[in-house]
Amino acid sequence: MGFPESVLTKDEQVVLHLHPHWKALFLPVVWFVLALAAVIALAIFTSWGLIPMLIVAGVALVVVLVVTVWPWIKWRTTHYVFTNERVIMRSGVFSRSGQGHPARARQRRVVLALAVRADARLRHADDRVGR
Repeated sequence: MGFPESVLTKDEQVVLHLHPHWKALFLPVVWFVLALAAVIALAIFTSWGLIPMLIVAGVALVVVLVVTVWPWIKWRTTHYVFTNERVIMRSGVFSRSGQGHPARARQRRVVLALAVRADARLRHADDRVGR
C-alpha cells in the first residue's frame, strides 16, 4: 500500500518516502524458516499419519501468520515521508493514524541533503548489483 497523495497540500512534494529498516523483518523470517523446517522434518522423519501431520501443519500456519505475516503487514503499512514542507509518519493496518510535523528552513535543508545522499547511495547500490 503506497502513501496517498491526497494527504499532501497543493504545493507539497515528496522528497523521501521510507519504511522502517528491513532489520525489523529479520526475526519474522527466521520464524518462518524454523516453522517450515519443523514441518518438513516431521513429515520426513516421523511415521505419523495424515491427520496428525495436518494438525502440525495447521499450527505451523497459524504461527507463521501471527509471527511472520502480521509484522510484514505492519512494516509495509508504516510510512516515513519527508516532504519539502513537513515530516509525516503514518502507521496502521485497519485504522490509520499519523503525525505531521512542519519542517523549518534549517530542517528542510537537512532533509533535502539526506535525501540526496540516500538517493546517491541507492543508485550506487543498484550499480553494484547490476554488475
